[in-house]
Amino acid sequence: MPSWQKSVWGFLPVLIPTPTNRMNFGLVFARCTALHGVPTHFLGVLSELESRRNGGEAVDLRRLRTGIASGSPVPTDLMKRLIDQMNLTELTVAYGMS
Repeated sequence: MPSWQKSVWGFLPVLIPTPTNRMNFGLVFARCTALHGVPTHFLGVLSELESRRNGGEAVDLRRLRTGIASGSPVPTDLMKRLIDQMNLTELTVAYGMS
C-alpha cells in the first residue's frame, strides 16, 4: 500500500535471476523506482551497470531511488556505490536483530 501512495514502480528480482536480465527489464525497460534484493544482487547489478557504461551505453537510472537490501549486512562501501552510481538515495537496509 505505501508503494502505491508514493508512486513506486518495482519488480521482484527473484523472478528475474540474472543481473543482465534485471538490468534489461527492470531498470532500463520498466524504469523502476525501487529495487529489492540481497547485497550480492546489488553487486551483480552494479557490475552489469559498470560493464554497460564502459561499453559506451548510457544507462538512465534517474527514476531509481529506493529499495530494500536485506539478508545480510550491507558494507559501507557498497552503500556508497549504490547511492553514487545507481541513485539509491532512499535505500533501506532491513537486516539486524529480530
